[in-house]
Amino acid sequence: TTEIYTLSLHDALPIFVSIEAGVALSLTVGLGYRSWQEGVLKSEAEESKRHEVKERAKLEDDMIRGREIQESLLPATLPKLDGFDIAARYQACLHVGGDYYDFLQPDPSRLLFVIADVQGHGVSAAMIMSNLQATLRNVLHGPRGQSPATIVAALNDALLESTRGERLVTLFLSILDQIG
Repeated sequence: TTEIYTLSLHDALPIFVSIEAGVALSLTVGLGYRSWQEGVLKSEAEESKRHEVKERAKLEDDMIRGREIQESLLPATLPKLDGFDIAARYQACLHVGGDYYDFLQPDPSRLLFVIADVQGHGVSAAMIMSNLQATLRNVLHGPRGQSPATIVAALNDALLESTRGERLVTLFLSILDQIG
C-alpha cells in the first residue's frame, strides 16, 4: 500500500504562542546572523591589514637594499691631490634617488669629476642614475684624450636612447689636468 502525505502551508510554518514571540525569535536570529557577518568582515579586515603590513615591510626592506646598492655606486674614498681639499656628502631625499657624484681617473695625469641630478625622485630616478654611472665609465674606456664636451655628448646620446628622452639630467663634468 502506498501512503500519501500532504503538507499544508499551515503545517510547515512554526506555530508561535504569540506574535511578540515570533518577532522576538526573528530579531534574535537576525541579530545573531548580523553578529556572525560582522565577525567575518572583521576577520577579513584584520587579515588584509596583516597582509598590508607584511607587504609594506617587504617594500621598506627593498628600498633599504636599493639605498645600499645606490650608495655603493658612489666613490668609497675621495682622491687625494696636492693643493686640493676634496669633500663630498650625499643624502637622498627618499631611500633612493637620482643624485650622483664621482671622481674618476681616466689616466694618471687627469682627474675627472662629475655631479649630476636626474629629474624626479625614487626608484626610476635611481635607475637612470645608475645607467648614467655605468655609461660614464664605459665612455671613459673609449679613446684617450677625450674632452669634457665629447664625454658629455656621448652620455647625452646614450641616455636619450635608453630613457627615450623622458627624463632630464642636469650634469656638471670637469677634468683636472695634473701636469708635472
